[in-house]
Amino acid sequence: MCADTSLDHAKDMGPFTPTLIKSLSDKLYDKRKTSALEIEKVVRDLVNMNEMKQVSKIVNILQQELVESSNPNSRKGGLIGMAASAIALGKENLGIYLPELVPPVLACFNDQDTRVRYYACEALYNITKVARASVLIFFCPIFERLCQLAADPDLTVRNGADLLDRLVKDIVTDSAHFDLLTFIPILREKLYTKDPHARQFLVSWMKMLLSVPEIELVDHLPELLDGLFVILDGENPEIRISCEEVLYELLREVRARTKICKTGSTTFQPVCYKQMVNVLVAHSQSEDKQVCFIALHWLKEFLELASRELLSLTSNMLLAFLPCVSLDNHKEVKAEAQAANNLLMGLILETDDNKEAKPLEFMLNECIKPGWIQSMRESLDSSLSRSTGVQVMPFINSALTSELDTQADTTPKSKSLPVMLINHQHQDTSTPESPQSLDLTPLVNVLASFILYRKNETQIASLHWIQWLIAQTPHKLYHEIHTLFPVLLEALSDVNDKVIKLALEVIAELSKSAAGLQIERITFEQGRSIIPKTVPRCSDDSLTAAFSLFTAETISFFKQNQAILYNKGAFIIREISLLVSPVSFYRSLASILLQDEELFFISTMVDALSLILLTSSELFPLRAELRNKEMDSSNKLFILLYRCWSHNPVAALALCFLTEHYPLAKKLVHHMGELEITATLLSQIDKLVQMLESPVFAYLRIQLLEPWKFTDLVESLYGILMILPQTTAFSTLESRLNCIPPHIHSYIMLSGQSQQQLLPKWQLPHKKSKTPELSESYDELFDYFKSIQGKFKLATETKGRMRH
Repeated sequence: MCADTSLDHAKDMGPFTPTLIKSLSDKLYDKRKTSALEIEKVVRDLVNMNEMKQVSKIVNILQQELVESSNPNSRKGGLIGMAASAIALGKENLGIYLPELVPPVLACFNDQDTRVRYYACEALYNITKVARASVLIFFCPIFERLCQLAADPDLTVRNGADLLDRLVKDIVTDSAHFDLLTFIPILREKLYTKDPHARQFLVSWMKMLLSVPEIELVDHLPELLDGLFVILDGENPEIRISCEEVLYELLREVRARTKICKTGSTTFQPVCYKQMVNVLVAHSQSEDKQVCFIALHWLKEFLELASRELLSLTSNMLLAFLPCVSLDNHKEVKAEAQAANNLLMGLILETDDNKEAKPLEFMLNECIKPGWIQSMRESLDSSLSRSTGVQVMPFINSALTSELDTQADTTPKSKSLPVMLINHQHQDTSTPESPQSLDLTPLVNVLASFILYRKNETQIASLHWIQWLIAQTPHKLYHEIHTLFPVLLEALSDVNDKVIKLALEVIAELSKSAAGLQIERITFEQGRSIIPKTVPRCSDDSLTAAFSLFTAETISFFKQNQAILYNKGAFIIREISLLVSPVSFYRSLASILLQDEELFFISTMVDALSLILLTSSELFPLRAELRNKEMDSSNKLFILLYRCWSHNPVAALALCFLTEHYPLAKKLVHHMGELEITATLLSQIDKLVQMLESPVFAYLRIQLLEPWKFTDLVESLYGILMILPQTTAFSTLESRLNCIPPHIHSYIMLSGQSQQQLLPKWQLPHKKSKTPELSESYDELFDYFKSIQGKFKLATETKGRMRH
């Protein structure tokens, strides 16, 4: 039985003898080597005799009996035998046997035995050395195994793989038939490995490919760029330096290709800039500032090279630039971001505006929803914390394909930052017919969100962008006002005065927008209004409806944030008064406050407005307008303010002093004696007394020298003196009244007829030139004041009962 088996076995081995098979499986290397040399001789003889079928049989036996054996030594012997067979076949005959030789050898690259993996490298090296370019039909699987062995834990295996790698690189460099299209997907996948040895291997291949003039790697850059930045974001300094060199060389090729294409050459395809922008945007937010800098540098280069071709991706690129302009601790990154941001801004031209005005499709008040601002702020806080390089790309990529409902009356849901900022319009929507289209909706969404960012320089840069869009694309921008409005209002609560000032400048520019007025006129002609009927429209025809709503929302904002009213209110109102007409602003404020039902808030607001009116140089035009009694418009303005100021007795009195309506002031003072004299009221009177000593009321103090003309003024001041307790304010006013010359004091004590007799003719009261009369008498205005104070009394009593 044994003899028959041995015979059958011998028969199956063909040219092999049992001894040869046994020696190939020996544990000693020298015996295996000797057997391999014998196999080489046998194969060479068979080739010389043209016995190619016998050669195939030898190769099959080596694979089946040895390479696929469970004995490690047999596998080693089989690998040596295959290499020997390849050497014997020579370059002319090896090609047809490669499908039988290469796959079994590659399979051994995964062997658990370290020495088997090493012999597999050696065997494939010898096969490749003979086959040269013919082996490239197996390039992709060879490359994958080499990448695997580059990270092998055994140094000997890595050294063997390195020798094979060098040989394959030489062959690829010399070959004119390298299949780059098949290779790129594999290379792209491998770039995401985390092993430093594998990364070094991959970067070396990128360097090699870039060194071959016939290989146009730049055509496949969109597929490789993200992986390269992932490697750049690694910790190994040597790999990072190598990766930087690759990226520098790739960018040089991008420049060269663009230069060629701009000459009109059709030999090469243009660089696909748009496919790479989002990758660079993602990596610009890396925690590693060197990675961030390089990503920004690439984006800046793209803007210089592609220019307006990237216009449709403006909003995407701002996601990279705006956060980085606030990196004060990283000057180079900040400078690069600022330079790129300026380049991007320069791409937007006046021709990008749609000057064919269309009606607005929304009501402005619908855009201001409770929780809208908070939702966006929370999203910014949670999402703009720096992501890691590996995670950030899928994070942004998923966002770039998300859709965000941009309806004006929809409250944004809780989403990550890019989802909040990048809606479906961030995808490239340009067509071959209009490759340079500018869609302002995603752009304004991004800018509005960054106005709420926690870094001031980012906020300022965002506001400058809005100003630029107002200048370049006013018609398009006005259609996005419903997005801007809430965040501009929220910006007024910022701690930085420059942010507040810029936000107010933007609001003022929108309020004076000629494009806005044109759009609103068309909307109105269609029978629609963009502001609610409860908001009085500003009477100034040069201001848009946005100004009226801004005024209303400013009052609402101060109502909800009274601390800001006291801390920042004066600054905000002064700045607005510099930017738009203070007359229009105060008229609008008074009109809206008169429709409010919260009496105590109106009183607080009027107190602040009155103080600002009397102390701010920016409101000089308003003071001059109020004092110009010859104009009917001035008298109407006084009545409007007076009705509003009647909610605060001292403010109303100050207004009467400012406008020289002293008979009405006297009536108010007498009535104040009937009011509850609270600490708040005394404090306000104290401020008024101080105000009377200011330059604003210099004319009033001069008028005290002519009591025959201004008796009501003198009586009003004495009335205030009687109300005040003997405090510093009392002493100040008393001292001022004591400055009236003694003979004038005597004059005041006389009756009207006696006064006429006492005065010389040149001091007798003369008839003033006729000026327009108030549309309401002093008695009517006084009655209105009393009715308002009656409401306050009732409200105070109701509040007191509720406490008890």
